[in-house]
Amino acid sequence: MSSIFYTRVVINNKQRITGTAQDFTVDLKESYGLQQISHIAVESITVPNLQYNITSSTNALRISIGGGLTQTLTISEGQYDISQFMLAIQNGLDTLSGVAEWTISQDAINRKIQFLNSNQTFTIFHTASTMYNEIGITDGIDRVAVASGANWIVNANRVPDLGGISCAF
Repeated sequence: MSSIFYTRVVINNKQRITGTAQDFTVDLKESYGLQQISHIAVESITVPNLQYNITSSTNALRISIGGGLTQTLTISEGQYDISQFMLAIQNGLDTLSGVAEWTISQDAINRKIQFLNSNQTFTIFHTASTMYNEIGITDGIDRVAVASGANWIVNANRVPDLGGISCAF
């Protein structure tokens, strides 16, 4: 009568006998002392996300600050979570303004992004802005800041979309 034994094996590229770190071969008998293997099942696999959600086609925002010239804010390509994304925009806008006067935040209830300038009015332009879906302004309308006390505010009309590409082959 034969016995069935289950052995958990963790495989990574460090045990490879041939190939590269991305495309490799391992020998289960040699590396793990396993003989007469009749079945193998993959319990889990970890594949790093290699597709950026912010790319050169989704990283530009056209804006006029204080009624001045229209400028382009461009953030670096990368894989952003919402906090990193808002901070990158805020830091970029502070750089364009020459002073730390911006707060980019997300409403805790409706999850929409708010642009707040504590010093001067601004306009976010739809034309030539490529991060409209990502920031949640999707209706194709230029946004002129509205005064709120001493601040100037633009609210997104939708939640931000940091999903990146919808499929990969």
